[in-house]
Amino acid sequence: MRIGRDSAILQAMTPGRATPIDVALLIPLHGSAGIFGPSCELCAELAVHELNATGGIAGREVRLRIVDGAQPVQAARAIRPLADAGRIEAVVGWHLSSVRRAIAPIVAGRLPYVYTALYEGGERTPGVFVVGETPGRQLLPAMRWYRREHGCGAGAWSATTTCGRARRPPPPACSPGCATGW
Repeated sequence: MRIGRDSAILQAMTPGRATPIDVALLIPLHGSAGIFGPSCELCAELAVHELNATGGIAGREVRLRIVDGAQPVQAARAIRPLADAGRIEAVVGWHLSSVRRAIAPIVAGRLPYVYTALYEGGERTPGVFVVGETPGRQLLPAMRWYRREHGCGAGAWSATTTCGRARRPPPPACSPGCATGW
């Protein structure tokens, strides 16, 4: 992404501005993903407390604006006026990918948007920074390790473990063609 002299991203990082940096914290507050909202909020509050205790960002205090990110349409309706009015200088969120897809075009090239959740991959919108893992970087390394250590594949993985506890010893070797793509 190209950042010009007048961009909100550059202005947000300019030292010496006395005004706080308002960051929209986009998290699910209701619905099935709402169970994650309180822990997301507390983690973000801790991060902001630690940032502000050491001078904030470029000498500016950081403040959070909690925005419900449970549903794409409602999240977009909440973020758009905040971004348009200059009431936020960044967005950070842990929410579903459908919400990310609704928010990314609203803030693209205007505000930095840090998406922290595990996601399917492929995000290329300017100004959207994804820091969560993709399934290939989360599950496959663990399965490769399991195969290397125990000499077996996916069938043995599910047959021998429950919540990380072994139910029975793994088979001595993979059957022909078992998980050869790992």
